[in-house]
Amino acid sequence: MQLRTAFLTADDSGDGELSLNEFISAFGKVLGKGLNYKQLNQLFMRIDADAGGKVDWNEFMNYMLIENTTLASMKQEHFEY
Repeated sequence: MQLRTAFLTADDSGDGELSLNEFISAFGKVLGKGLNYKQLNQLFMRIDADAGGKVDWNEFMNYMLIENTTLASMKQEHFEY
C-alpha cells in the first residue's frame, strides 16, 4: 500500500505512469542505491517492459515482484550452500 502511494505521489503529471525524471526523483535513491544517472536510466528501461518511455503501475509491480522473488531465491540458495 505504501509503495502504491509513493508511486501515485511520484506521478506529477497524473497520467498513471512515471516518466524517467519522475521515476528517478521518487525511486532513484531506493531502487538505484549507488547508481549513476546512466545506470538509473538503464534500470528504468528494464522496468519499462513495453518500451513506451514510461513506467505504469503494472510494469513497476511486475519488476518489484520478480526482483523480490529472485533475491529471495538467491538468499535461499546461498543458505543451502
